[in-house]
Amino acid sequence: MATVGKIDAKRKLFARVFAWMVSLAFIASIFTTLYMVSYGGLVAYDNETLQSERLKLAETRAREEVRFNEESGKSALEKARAMKELAIYYQESRNFAAARDTLLSAEKLVALEHDDQAHLLLRIDLKRQAALVMCDCTLFQEAEPLFRQAGRIVSRLEALDKNAAGMAKAKLLNDEGVMYYLWAGSTRELAERSQRYDVAADCFLKAGKILTRSPVENRSLETAIADNLRQLRDDQKYEKLTYLSP
Repeated sequence: MATVGKIDAKRKLFARVFAWMVSLAFIASIFTTLYMVSYGGLVAYDNETLQSERLKLAETRAREEVRFNEESGKSALEKARAMKELAIYYQESRNFAAARDTLLSAEKLVALEHDDQAHLLLRIDLKRQAALVMCDCTLFQEAEPLFRQAGRIVSRLEALDKNAAGMAKAKLLNDEGVMYYLWAGSTRELAERSQRYDVAADCFLKAGKILTRSPVENRSLETAIADNLRQLRDDQKYEKLTYLSP
C-alpha cells in the first residue's frame, strides 16, 4: 500500500522529469525554428539573387552586343535586333519605360536606313513589341497609338508583298485584340467595358479572315486567334448574365 510520503516523493520526481522534458522540447523547438527561418531565408534570398544576377548578366551581354554593333558599323537591322534583346531584359526587370524607349529608338534607326520588306517587317515588330510592353504595365492608352502606328507601316508593306503584309497584319490584329480584351477587363464602366470587348472581338475576327485568305499556313496563330475569340465570347456571356440580367 502506498503511503502519503511515497506518493509525494513520486510526484516530486515526476515533476522534475516533466520539467526536464519540457526544457528539452523547448530547446529543440528553438533550434528547429532558427534552422527553418535561416534556411527559408537563405533559399528565398538565393532565388532572388540568382534571378537578379541572371538578368543583370543577360542585360550586360545585350548592352555589350549593342555597343559592339555600333562600334563595328553594323547595319541598322543588326543594331535593332540587339537593341530588341536588350529591351526584353528591361521588360523582364519591370523597367517598362526603358524597354519601350529602347524598342522605339531601334525602330527609328531602322526607318532611317532602308524601306524594303525586311526593314518594314522589323519596324512593325518593334512597334508591336513596344505596344505589348505598355500592355504589360497596363498603360493601354499608350499601347493603342503604337498599334496604330504599326498598322500604318503594314499598309506600306502591302505595296511590296501582300502575303507578308497579310501575316504581319493578322499578328498585329491578334495582339491588338488582346490589348482591348485586357483593357476591357480593367474597365469599371459597363458601357466602355462592353465597347472594348466588341473592338477586341472585331480584331480577332478580322485576323481570322486574313489567315483564311492567306496561302501561307500558320496553325499556331490560327489556334491562338480562335482560342482568344472563344475566351472573349465566354466572358461576354458572363457579362450579360452578371451585369445585364434584370
